[in-house]
Amino acid sequence: MTIVAISDDDVAASQNFARQLGIAFPLLSDRDGAIAREYVGQDDQGNAVPGVVLIDRDGAIGFRQIGERKDDRLGARELLATIDRTWGTTALAGEVDDGFLPVNRVQLRVDLGGGAIARDGLHGTATLGGAALVPIDHYLLVGPALRFEARGAADLDGRVILRLPLTERVSWLELGGALGYTVADGRGWNAGASLGLQFAFDPGWAVQLEAAATWRDATDHEPQLGATIGIARLLRSR
Repeated sequence: MTIVAISDDDVAASQNFARQLGIAFPLLSDRDGAIAREYVGQDDQGNAVPGVVLIDRDGAIGFRQIGERKDDRLGARELLATIDRTWGTTALAGEVDDGFLPVNRVQLRVDLGGGAIARDGLHGTATLGGAALVPIDHYLLVGPALRFEARGAADLDGRVILRLPLTERVSWLELGGALGYTVADGRGWNAGASLGLQFAFDPGWAVQLEAAATWRDATDHEPQLGATIGIARLLRSR
């Protein structure tokens, strides 16, 4: 993803402006107005109309906002949200490696599912869970998790997830581990292991499927087994 600003100022004026404001992206000079006429238009005095244009790698315009004044153009936060809505994960095919990528975003997960628990026989159960996971790098997520089990247990855990890319930047196989305390039924420490698949259908959202085994105290020789489906909100961290 490349950002450029274009004006009808000459090169020297643009360079001075960039130094004054510490602008790192390119400022281009459109002295004859050719770019303005093609993408945003000109006013009665021949000045470029202020605007924001998103252009994909094939040259097609994905979004265009034409303003009446310089200060009514999209701000940075609105622009990033517009990029998410306009291109989704299709914008990630190039060499982009920043907070825009799903792999670099904080995940707020909610999961719902069910399974079987061995306690005085084998019983069916349902689970509801949530987690806040922070990316350490492309391959590792860590954070706290909370899970409720219909037969009376509530687990407060720390989770670690190792991610193995399947499709570049948008889908991952996840190998997870959890360690924590069961706070509802007094059973003490718990531990778990999981295997999952996550797919980011948009830079801001993902879905995940997961199978997990949980041991809720030292005497649990047979773990609770379950499967969940969930959704994750992906938040920019930088």
